[in-house]
Amino acid sequence: MGNFRATSDRKMTAFTKWCPPENGDKSFEQAEKAVDRALERMGQDQITLLQYHIWDYSDDTYWHNMAHLQKLQSQGKIKHLGLTNTDAARLELLIKSGIRIATNQVSCSVIDRRVMRGRLGNVCLENGVGVLAYGTLLGGYLTERWLDQPEPQDMSALNWSLRKYLRFIRAAGGWQAFQGVLKALSEVAQRHAVSIAAVATRYVLDPDFQGAGSTCRYCW
Repeated sequence: MGNFRATSDRKMTAFTKWCPPENGDKSFEQAEKAVDRALERMGQDQITLLQYHIWDYSDDTYWHNMAHLQKLQSQGKIKHLGLTNTDAARLELLIKSGIRIATNQVSCSVIDRRVMRGRLGNVCLENGVGVLAYGTLLGGYLTERWLDQPEPQDMSALNWSLRKYLRFIRAAGGWQAFQGVLKALSEVAQRHAVSIAAVATRYVLDPDFQGAGSTCRYCW
């Protein structure tokens, strides 16, 4: 990103994350140093969106760091604060504590519908928190390539992403059930002359949370 800004006149918006180790350091200086380093590397005066990752909810480090980031936001170094993989309870607690959360990056796909079916979707909707969905194509499994194919057995032949989302598939019911989902997606895709990936993506773009009375704002 920094190299791009240094060599191009094109405008570009970039987000970044902060995933600090929860090692007991809860100081403002640590947060300020991390943000300043990101600004320098990205070659900009303000981070458009900084997403914070919480490793352990039982460790109160994240409360201190979010307060620090909010202060840095007030100084103009950060425009928006976001979270990654944060559950409904902690998201709601942070919001009610006065921290403005713009986005929450969570897994969402045709087989991982937790944000759609649980409380998290409604919390996001009610508080204007955008959902940054990832894993929508399960690393490539939700494509024609895997339709009517046997479950991969050689983990060494798979990249990190495919290994990760194979665990998701197994947790959601296994390979046979997944093939049923792929066939259903394929039928819809053929009806509309599009790809399986397009149908799977459309599914994620059109959530309707129970009791929400509206659809959640998804960001990409």
